[in-house]
Amino acid sequence: MRDPLEDPRWRARLAENRAGARAPSTPVLLYHAAFDELIPYTTGRKLRDRYCGLGATVQWKTIPLAEHIVGVAVGGPIAMEWLGARFAGKPAGNSC
Repeated sequence: MRDPLEDPRWRARLAENRAGARAPSTPVLLYHAAFDELIPYTTGRKLRDRYCGLGATVQWKTIPLAEHIVGVAVGGPIAMEWLGARFAGKPAGNSC
């Protein structure tokens, strides 16, 4: 059985959808736990910086003194509030 990840067509689709490859056309909220043990904090900051460099509107939140699971628990309500404000027509903040 062939590995689908080795198919050039699949690899092309993955490359097109790589986070940070192009600026999102809508505002973005990024949040990251400062002590995330699964996805390093610097990875999140680099994505933020990349989007900012591409001219995107990015609101950045650090979840202090938290690791991955606590970051999800704390960040979820922040994200829901942020989305609610967008649907209410309020402008997004920009941390860039």
